[in-house]
Amino acid sequence: MRGGLLPAVAAVLAVRVASAEQRRVGPVAGAGGVAEVSLRTAGDPAVSVRVGRRLVASGVPARWRPWRLELADVAGDGKVRIVVGITKSTRYRPSPHNCLFVLQARDGRLAPVWLGSALSRPFVDFAYGRSRAGAGATLFALEHAPDGSLGAAAYHWNGFGYTLAYRKGHWSSAQFIRGDPGVAVRGDDRRYLVGR
Repeated sequence: MRGGLLPAVAAVLAVRVASAEQRRVGPVAGAGGVAEVSLRTAGDPAVSVRVGRRLVASGVPARWRPWRLELADVAGDGKVRIVVGITKSTRYRPSPHNCLFVLQARDGRLAPVWLGSALSRPFVDFAYGRSRAGAGATLFALEHAPDGSLGAAAYHWNGFGYTLAYRKGHWSSAQFIRGDPGVAVRGDDRRYLVGR
């Protein structure tokens, strides 16, 4: 295994430790306005959606071990959805693994838009690029290749889940650089722009 498992495990642990509480603000689909979405890994339910002081929806059990929260117009329809990275077993993969759930507020709960059991490869983190006219925001994932290295994969929404668009990179260690214009990765101590 190139570079060993330790750097990849350290990257996952850094993501999990840093994500004990996350907040995002945006015009969330079904919330009736600009909402604050919170992820509390110690709370149950773990995700809540508030408009002002009013709780408009909540969901995601803490036992699913949520670790990342993002807001994105995944379908390019102008509706911002809630995207949660979780770690759980699923019907087709009985051992716990990272999954991506796309949700929206509906009738006081978080209703599923897509409950993806996984992407095309096991992934350790994800980020979204900008939406383009008529297309949803590009999903970028840091994934493990069969040889154990990490690479960045870009996905586009296909109406029911994600289709792989391309892959970049072959690193022994990698992490997204948050707050960078575009979507950038620090791979093996160098900066790479993987998308916008």
